[in-house]
Amino acid sequence: MVMPIMNEMKNDVNNLMGNNKENAIDLNVTFKYKGEKEESLSKIEGNIEKGKCVCLCGASGCGKTTLIRSINHLIPDFYEGNLTGYVHINNEDIKDKGIGEISEFASSVFQDPRSQFFTVNSTTEVAFGLENTGVDNVEIKKRTDEAFEKYGLEKLRDRKVSRLSSGERQLVAIISALALDTDIILLDEPTANLDAAAIEQIKELLKKIKRSGKTIVINEHRLYFLKDIADQYWYIKDGRVLNKFSSEEMLNMTEGDLDALGLRKIDLSNIEISRREVIREENHTLELKNIKYGYNRKTEILSDISLSASTGEVIGIIGSNGSGKTTLGKNICGLVKKNDGEIIFDGIKQDKNNIVKNSLFIMQEAEFQFFSNTVWNEIKYGNDNTQEFREKTTKLLKKLDMWECRNRHPFSLSGGQMQKLTLILAYFSKKKVIVLDEPTAGLDYKSLLAVIDMINEMQKNKIVFIITHDLELISKACTKCISIANGKISDEFDLDDEKDQMDLREYMKTSFSIKDNERNTEKVRINRNTDIRTYMFYLLVAFAVGITGKQYLITPAMLIMSVIAINNKQYRQAFLYPAAYAALVALPYISTNLPLNLIANMMMRFMAMTFAADITFSSDGASLVIAGLRKIKVPEKIIIIAAVSFRFFPVVISDAKISNQAIKTRSFFKGSIEKIKRLPAYVEIMIVPMIFRMLRIAEYLSASAETRGITLKCRKNSYIDLKMNIKDYVFIFMYPLFITGYIKFFM
Repeated sequence: MVMPIMNEMKNDVNNLMGNNKENAIDLNVTFKYKGEKEESLSKIEGNIEKGKCVCLCGASGCGKTTLIRSINHLIPDFYEGNLTGYVHINNEDIKDKGIGEISEFASSVFQDPRSQFFTVNSTTEVAFGLENTGVDNVEIKKRTDEAFEKYGLEKLRDRKVSRLSSGERQLVAIISALALDTDIILLDEPTANLDAAAIEQIKELLKKIKRSGKTIVINEHRLYFLKDIADQYWYIKDGRVLNKFSSEEMLNMTEGDLDALGLRKIDLSNIEISRREVIREENHTLELKNIKYGYNRKTEILSDISLSASTGEVIGIIGSNGSGKTTLGKNICGLVKKNDGEIIFDGIKQDKNNIVKNSLFIMQEAEFQFFSNTVWNEIKYGNDNTQEFREKTTKLLKKLDMWECRNRHPFSLSGGQMQKLTLILAYFSKKKVIVLDEPTAGLDYKSLLAVIDMINEMQKNKIVFIITHDLELISKACTKCISIANGKISDEFDLDDEKDQMDLREYMKTSFSIKDNERNTEKVRINRNTDIRTYMFYLLVAFAVGITGKQYLITPAMLIMSVIAINNKQYRQAFLYPAAYAALVALPYISTNLPLNLIANMMMRFMAMTFAADITFSSDGASLVIAGLRKIKVPEKIIIIAAVSFRFFPVVISDAKISNQAIKTRSFFKGSIEKIKRLPAYVEIMIVPMIFRMLRIAEYLSASAETRGITLKCRKNSYIDLKMNIKDYVFIFMYPLFITGYIKFFM
């Protein structure tokens, strides 16, 4: 058996002899985060040869992400703490370099693409890093185009990133790093939330990257897709590299060897599906009949879904990213309103409120589900604080390596620790239907086994659904699997049946196509018929005249903005806002109600501001505005703030909706009336977690900006060309002319 022992003699000989190889990275680092008692990295020493791929593996919290942060210099410049030792990139000490300067040697890809995207357009996103490095406009376009073409991903050009699948978003994030043309690529758990097809795409892309001669450092729990890519596996435990396994050594490990190290399987074909007897302590039934759901009339995500389940069953919901798995889970829990169909629990047809009372949805985004000030209080909420409860909680926290965290604020936990906490909440919940959305994403093998034990306990008195891509989880926890494709249940697998077990293995190997992970999304128009500086002019005008409240200043602006919107085919805004404005203007002539007329006057001011903001920032307006600000020589510090803000606020608005669903599924308030009665508590429970969430968003976006050179002291350029034409000058001069005409004829 291969044990996690020090292999110092071999490493020392290699270091002394040098192996006559050129190293991309040499390091010897010790690091302790500010305010922490223990070191996160302890004398981590090693070198990575140019053109090689090194996989960092080990338990959650062992120091893998911290090591990557020390290479891209986010440590200690962004994440503060005490760093000793050195990191050399291409034989050069990076100690005195800024994070932006390191981005010229090593580019970074984070776990969640949403935390590092600055635009809504895939093409301008790829160009963003280049814009910050002083590359001229022509070269930016050339290298952006080459990044898509070189890796055969032209289909992702000019797409709305919010409409891409998880796998496609991760591909765009990697292309953005590749466009910088650095010799080193750093990836932090890039496959954590991806299905088999998306992982296959990432795998093929990594192969191409390696063949091009680039050095890859990747932090991963899933090891199977790297077996043809990784040259070396650094096994890290408690901040130390305990061993460095060659690719051959890793492939020759038995299942027992991997279990001893706490590592995931390196060959999924060897996974055996467990068969077991379930002792039911309660008996509940759930039935879905002909469920249909779509976010709008044109798009039907679920089509005629019917299934039945009972206590003791753990049903895996599998399928490609974007197939409707999470949407089905939210329908089961009443978090979205189905368009058609019935949900029956224990023989009783459920309305939306009853479904919520009986079910709990544990989200993939763990941090949205915490509302207390400590881990212990979060678990205690809604439960009887008995001796038995305290003993079970203590035992579980220790089993999950969470005991030392019990008095910490949930938002101070790592991603993996947050994930464990949400599962503890499900375990202690009194609700009888539990839906777990990707519960093992980003978890190590030991945590995976602990999660499986919890699920096995839960199924005694609950009906459990697991939305997952994780075959290791399915093999040990699920009694049945259903696959979702094209909004319908395409296959069912009874995991007590040997033939169905074989069929499931084959399905997981062959049924996920790369095509399944692609979405048909509309292309984003980067250029408009009107220069963005004209829009920016009217945005300033709208805010200025909105403050004055003078109708003779607002009305001309509204009319001209409508003309501009029509010129750029923004038809919805062009007619909706002027119509609403006209109704507000007409109100004083229809009603003599003074309070109503005062409200109408205030609304007219905001109407102009909202109209201007909507037409300016719709489509890829944020990218255009950044280009416009650079064109008119606005200081780069202001542009940095604008870039982060334009991305920050849409994310916060989206997250507020998810937070509301989290409050609903935890059943903190029983209906709208109770929310009104307990308004201060409702406001607090909405706002406090959102503040922490906003801080995290700001942290991730800022870290991403740093690693993409936004603070580099050089002249910045834009991917987007801007040129004022005759119509732009006409639109700008129309405003004073319209004011003059308005005053002459109406005043």
